[in-house]
Amino acid sequence: MISIDTSCIDAYLKRILPDQDAWYYKQIGGYHPVSDQRQEVCDYLCKELMQYESFPVWNRELTRFLFQDVAEMLQGLTIMPIIGSAPYLDAGIISHHEKPVLWIDLLHIADYTQRVKEMCYILHNLCHMHLLRYMMGKCFSMPNDYHKLLAYRFFTEGFVLYLSWNEDHSRYVFDAPAYAKRKQRAFAMVEAAQHIEEADLQKQILHTLTNGDLWDRFPDVAGMFFCAALYQEDG
Repeated sequence: MISIDTSCIDAYLKRILPDQDAWYYKQIGGYHPVSDQRQEVCDYLCKELMQYESFPVWNRELTRFLFQDVAEMLQGLTIMPIIGSAPYLDAGIISHHEKPVLWIDLLHIADYTQRVKEMCYILHNLCHMHLLRYMMGKCFSMPNDYHKLLAYRFFTEGFVLYLSWNEDHSRYVFDAPAYAKRKQRAFAMVEAAQHIEEADLQKQILHTLTNGDLWDRFPDVAGMFFCAALYQEDG
């Protein structure tokens, strides 16, 4: 279903720095120098990534129920762990020979935390988000209209966040008090955003949804909480 190209990491494990002119660097902002002394963490994360030969790793039963043709949808997709991407760019899907490639920078993931368990969480979270978003895009076309786009994100990105939040959705704790204010804010912003007609303000909101932090992407967050509520009520 999914193939994994470890050529970049395999070379790095032999202390060979990447080819700065490699095709993938040209698509993701160029090569940025990295340390030649971090083989151990790259090796560990690369081995963790090998689980994705059988996607999904998290929420397997629910994801396969929702996307019963998951194997066909991901046919021809390659995951490529790399190092040396631009700062603040940790993963994304690009095209090579008209085939989709999910690249993910293992050193950026390692830089987010010093705890290996947390590195693995970030790795799985990013992989699931990008692969699920790719699958959603094959099922539903993204609209251009502002109001339709809000609804699109509420549904598709809400589901993506929900399915990629952690290992087992039945153990999520979104009803905990810690999430109450975030949930209230997200739904309030969705309600307010639906009534905005000014073009410049709409553009500003859409820019925030594309470039903002997770909790600022209010239709996505509200959609995630909506999925959690549906599961709690109806299973």
